[in-house]
Amino acid sequence: MQLVHACFTLCWSGSSEVHVVIAECHNTVLCSFDPSSPRITAHDIHEWIIAVLRIPEHKVQMIQIGDIKRHVYIKLADTESVTALLRDTEDQAKYKYPSGELSIVNIAQAGLGTKRIRIANVPPDVSNGTLWATLAPYSKIVDIQTSGGLKLIDIS
Repeated sequence: MQLVHACFTLCWSGSSEVHVVIAECHNTVLCSFDPSSPRITAHDIHEWIIAVLRIPEHKVQMIQIGDIKRHVYIKLADTESVTALLRDTEDQAKYKYPSGELSIVNIAQAGLGTKRIRIANVPPDVSNGTLWATLAPYSKIVDIQTSGGLKLIDIS
């Protein structure tokens, strides 16, 4: 996941700036292992990526093994590698546990879905339209709400 730090100077009286960090999944695939199957070690996942998915080591930039859902995120070097992986595996691969149990792993391009970011200290005279226009080049804006002194922005 790539973090983009963007500094926005909005049009209002004063020299206030808004700092927003937006996380983006570029060239990342999500491998969903069966949650009811045994846990997999990091070493086994690395071996599986090379042996079964046939992704060369130099194409893998990062691996994140996470959460209770048994998701593994693999960040690849370029879009072509992601496209080739999805095409070659037809969105599924098999994983064979040391016990001999076989499991189907679903493979998909990772995405963030809709996320909510909060921006504090925005003067009340700054309209939602100004925020929308400022943030639009960085992400798709779904909704902007005001709650107390905060602006709540839903992005996808």
